[in-house]
Amino acid sequence: MISRRRSGASRPWLQPILAIVLARFVAAPIGLFGQAACVLGIVVLLKPWWLVRWLAVPAGLVRLSSLLGWLAGDLWDGDRAGGRLLAGAWALLRSASTRRAAALEALAQCSGRLGAAGLVGAGFLAARRGDRARARLLLESIDFLPSGVIPGEAARLAVSWRLADALAGARWSAAELLGARLEGIGRLIALAAARLDGRGGDSRLDRAWRWNAWRAPALRPLIERALAEPSRAAPAAPVEPRSADALRQHVALVAAAAPRLDDFRAVAAAWDASGAVPDEAEADLAALALAAGVALPEDADGVLGGAQRRARRQLLDDVESACRVLGARSGAGRDLPPLLEWHEPLAPRAAHERAARLGGLSVRRLLFPELHAAVCPVACRLWNERQQHVIAGATFRWLFDEAVTVGDARLAEHERKNLGATR
Repeated sequence: MISRRRSGASRPWLQPILAIVLARFVAAPIGLFGQAACVLGIVVLLKPWWLVRWLAVPAGLVRLSSLLGWLAGDLWDGDRAGGRLLAGAWALLRSASTRRAAALEALAQCSGRLGAAGLVGAGFLAARRGDRARARLLLESIDFLPSGVIPGEAARLAVSWRLADALAGARWSAAELLGARLEGIGRLIALAAARLDGRGGDSRLDRAWRWNAWRAPALRPLIERALAEPSRAAPAAPVEPRSADALRQHVALVAAAAPRLDDFRAVAAAWDASGAVPDEAEADLAALALAAGVALPEDADGVLGGAQRRARRQLLDDVESACRVLGARSGAGRDLPPLLEWHEPLAPRAAHERAARLGGLSVRRLLFPELHAAVCPVACRLWNERQQHVIAGATFRWLFDEAVTVGDARLAEHERKNLGATR
């Protein structure tokens, strides 16, 4: 169980006072250079993020970006350390040099209370050192926090990076969802991604591009590719007719860029009809389904049913393994930097959500008690001992929602008490 939250205070009044003082000097007879310096000082004090977005980050000025990000504390709800990390890491993504990377990594590991801005900065650092999987996990975890504690600019930057990552990986469905969360050009990207995913065959993309081409010339290759893509009003047909040889259908499924459930049904039916199913067929279909994110039906029989059972076992093993690792680390009682304390529960959570998506409610219900036993003690320690109230509260909310979804009344009541203590 967790203890009651202790609140803190913020003092956002100093920068406006200093700006007023500088404004008095602008009218004084101090020369053109002195007046220009005072005007620049006013901009730095009142709108430091303007300089970050339009000057420091495009130029890759890491140190200046960090300073201005710290000054923009009100933008991050007083989390100046998080703003400093985010701005510096964002500039580092644009910089050809990694000379300041070590200093930012040290800042990320020694930050006090971790907030959304710090998580975005840590995700950018992971991306800069080439660990895109970790960057993706950290930036996706922003969505787990309560909306009221996520600064709008931090959310925008996180979604923008994830959108670029989805486009680079040709994950069109994800790109469509992420683009729809952004205003302006993001909606245009969402329309293009929908077209590339085989949907959106109307003229909306063409009209939107004619209106916005001048704003985003860098998107021209993506839009032209999407406009040239033939629309698919109906789902794709099975890989090959059922009368074809089962092995050839299986090979075609392996080579398919985005296989669908109908493709798996056709290949499994071909193997069933052949009467000679090799031992590797079910295992291969299970691995392909997991890699493609295709949920095999629980009521399937024959080769498809065998593949579904193998995929289910693999999903269970992945979650149980992640929970054991987290439980062993938590049981050892070793304190880690707040960023790592937040990152560690993300692995079992991501594995659980994948298992729920591909294995259905029965798998979700079966795994939740073990997941709760691993994650809840970590969240309690983050709240009670580490004072990481934002990320701990978000974890309690997720555990409560998950307990309600799977119908576990005992654990739902346990998390309801934890949530009550966070208010």
